[in-house]
Amino acid sequence: MDHEGKVTEWNPAAETTFGYERAEAIGRQLGELIVPEALRERHYEGIAHYLTTGTGPVLDTRIEVPALRADGTEILVELSITTIPTDGPPLFTAYLRDITKRRLTEDALKAATAEAERANLAKSEFLSRMSHELRTPLNAILGFGQLLEMDDLNTEQERGVEQILKGGRHLLDLINEVLDIARIEAEAPQMEMESVAAVEVLSGALNMVRPLANGRSIELRGEWSAAQGLFVLADKRRFNQVLLNLLSNAVKYNRAGGTATLAAAPTGDGLLRITVSDTGAGIAPEKIERLWTPFDRLGAERTDIEGTGLGLALTRRLVEAMGGFVRVQSTLGEGSTFSVELPLISPSSQTDSAESGEQESRRPSQSPQTHALVLYIEDNLSNFNLVQNILRHRPEIKLLAATQGRTGVELAVKHRPDLILLDVNLPDIDGEEVMRLLRVDEGTRAIPVVAVSADATPQQIERIQAAGATQYLTKPLDVKRFLTMLDDSLPKSVPPSGREDS
Repeated sequence: MDHEGKVTEWNPAAETTFGYERAEAIGRQLGELIVPEALRERHYEGIAHYLTTGTGPVLDTRIEVPALRADGTEILVELSITTIPTDGPPLFTAYLRDITKRRLTEDALKAATAEAERANLAKSEFLSRMSHELRTPLNAILGFGQLLEMDDLNTEQERGVEQILKGGRHLLDLINEVLDIARIEAEAPQMEMESVAAVEVLSGALNMVRPLANGRSIELRGEWSAAQGLFVLADKRRFNQVLLNLLSNAVKYNRAGGTATLAAAPTGDGLLRITVSDTGAGIAPEKIERLWTPFDRLGAERTDIEGTGLGLALTRRLVEAMGGFVRVQSTLGEGSTFSVELPLISPSSQTDSAESGEQESRRPSQSPQTHALVLYIEDNLSNFNLVQNILRHRPEIKLLAATQGRTGVELAVKHRPDLILLDVNLPDIDGEEVMRLLRVDEGTRAIPVVAVSADATPQQIERIQAAGATQYLTKPLDVKRFLTMLDDSLPKSVPPSGREDS
């Protein structure tokens, strides 16, 4: 293009891009050929500005602008303009690239990403709601069932309570596994990957399954001498969950007097292979793939073997989320072998949080409290009644109730309780806001707050603990654990004077 804006050269690529033959373009104003009408005035002003000052805002840089084709359609081009020094008036060379398709692809990708994020957010909200809605009625069923179990019952009543608790816990397992699978599908699971001593987890899992095996006369064997001193990269809790799922199946679907073997050895290519073998009836080849389908128990639902049909589906998802593989081999009439492969890693000096948690759970409960005041902020009457009944086992504790968050804060400011139990989902303000209001008041900021919620999603737990909750208990409540929490959280002796307890 010359200093008047007329085209002096038009190469074959320009012919293809803009639809003008070279002969048509030479000598015509570039602004009339490819610059959209809305931008032409700025185009001509830019040329005039350069001729006057020797500078221009679009020279020697790369910009994206709309351009016009011969058929009147607009495209998006990447444009770079440079000057060609001459003895006479300047010439300009423009390098253009049609980026319309690229931009459409980028926009489509951004839109798809945004839609995926919205979908994941919707799934997360759904999981949180379902966790809360399904666990809330179970809290009453299992909670009052556990209280009945602690009473003096006759044999028939004991059997009835046992069935209530058995059915409730089975339903809770089902809810937990459904939500776990849905959570993994909705978003990448939060894995705490670390260097894990393989034999420690293997032996622990085998010991946990031993009572189940003894009840069914199944011999348990551990063969992991080749794995001594080896570490795998895994989430320790999830690794243990995978082993328990596989071992439980090896016991449940075994023959009477059979054998279940847990073995481990390195593969030679940087992996540790863990196998769980049984001597059960085996699985037909055409049914193998159905093992990983949620709720498909391959006909076992017609037997007296308990199960949900979710354990293996969850196991595969957890193993793959840890970067491993799970496979199965089975022979009808002889049994099945499930194998899990996880990457080996050098030992780490990380503190084992699980060990500290086990020590915490083994700690004996403290002596009963005296004259303690507990405030329970809870809008569900059955949940409040359950805690009220639980506290019959701690008659020295007085319970104060609030059904709304703001009322709870007002009662906390007035009565200064020794402990606050806080439901996270309240009708007026949420648990985080309650925590904030408690922390800004000098008289309540030091009171320990234990969240008690049916929402068991990790994001919710992290959020409330970050807001200042000292503990987070999920419904349905474990009554004995709840009583231990009270014993540990409340002071040993609280003088009855100097506080408004009425």
